[in-house]
Amino acid sequence: MKITIYHNPRCQKSRQGLAVVQQKFPDAKVVSYMKEGIVAEDLRRIAKKMDVDMEFLVRKKEDFYKKNLAGKELTENEWIQIIRQQPQLLHRPIVEIENEAVIGRPVEALKQWMDRLG
Repeated sequence: MKITIYHNPRCQKSRQGLAVVQQKFPDAKVVSYMKEGIVAEDLRRIAKKMDVDMEFLVRKKEDFYKKNLAGKELTENEWIQIIRQQPQLLHRPIVEIENEAVIGRPVEALKQWMDRLG
């Protein structure tokens, strides 16, 4: 099974999620999107697998969001552009398999999701 984790190494919850994923899937692909960036197609695919609007992937407690984005109606393409320019806004970690993706928080929910995978 191919599994990918979109990870921010500076985030404690992302590090916890990565440890949980790697314990069960040691060959998981790790995307350090803060350094490597994230492409629009990946964001679209993740949102589609989660069946959510792009805005759902945005951390609304971040200062940048509060100061610049709160209350704004933006298109999917605008959200993608903002996430790519301000990657700290992306929820983390995000774990993706063939036909599903989840935000890996809390860690207990991530563990339950992975247990269901087998």
